[in-house]
Amino acid sequence: MDLPLGIDRSDDNIKNLDGLIQQITLQKSCAFIGAGLSHDAGYPLFGEAVSRLKTSAEAIIGHDIDLPADENWDQIEFLRNLMGEENYRTELIRIFGPNGKLDYLPVHQLISSIPFLSWITTNFDYCLENAAMNISKQVTVQYYPELDITRLRDCHIFHIHGVIRPTNPEGLIGSIVFSNRDYELAYQMNTGLPRFLASLSEFCTLVFIGYSLGDSDLIKVIRATQLELERRGNNEVQVGLGKRIQPKHYIIMHQEAQVNANAIRELGLFPICYCGDKDRHSVLQKLLSYIRMRTTGIRYPEPVVYREMFEDGFHG
Repeated sequence: MDLPLGIDRSDDNIKNLDGLIQQITLQKSCAFIGAGLSHDAGYPLFGEAVSRLKTSAEAIIGHDIDLPADENWDQIEFLRNLMGEENYRTELIRIFGPNGKLDYLPVHQLISSIPFLSWITTNFDYCLENAAMNISKQVTVQYYPELDITRLRDCHIFHIHGVIRPTNPEGLIGSIVFSNRDYELAYQMNTGLPRFLASLSEFCTLVFIGYSLGDSDLIKVIRATQLELERRGNNEVQVGLGKRIQPKHYIIMHQEAQVNANAIRELGLFPICYCGDKDRHSVLQKLLSYIRMRTTGIRYPEPVVYREMFEDGFHG
């Protein structure tokens, strides 16, 4: 099957792409969807959302605001305190609610048709759900703080930072993780979200799509899990159990995208790159369509029990 135009044809890129396709066909992969995927549907990126919230806050309090030179979520916390809780929640719904935005994009439909175990997203929108519904795919929605890792193989869409429903958006507004106080609560050690992410990154291949990887809390949890797996693996080798295999994680990205290179190195992500100056989403669609054609229509054998976590088996 010919690789579509616009895909990096370097040996490393092709190797990474083939590796990802293998993981998907083995039913070991989850898509991890970021804000960049819904941007063309009318939803803002993180920095754009801060700017819109600032404009709204200035209109409410009647004068210009100088934001502190902090992280985005600290700036949001500052604006939240100025606006008051009711105004803040109203503005969140206006900024991230579905009014005036597209239900989904072709890339959402392609991603929902690729046989991932489930779809994980930090987005608040329903684009993935709408796209799945359009192709009659049955999906179930989970959202923070109720994240059940045991349902990972059941075609769930996990909104790990909460969700704003198209109908009755006020009903779940309390699930949103957006300002500093939300992050501090959601990412407390050994609570639901960190445990979910730790289990996810321990047992599944993650495929980041639409991410700049600027979310330090998320990166920290996944990296801590990798370090713990390395520690366990070293201990297991010492007692003769063999070498533990860590899941590989990938990122699908435009060659010129402003992605956190340090996070890519820290997490050991395998990049799958595409290019094209005009319509980046059209090239991404071609790449996702290629992945879908390579991973669907395959008959899987009945599962067997074996110790796939170890390369060398038992010794002694």
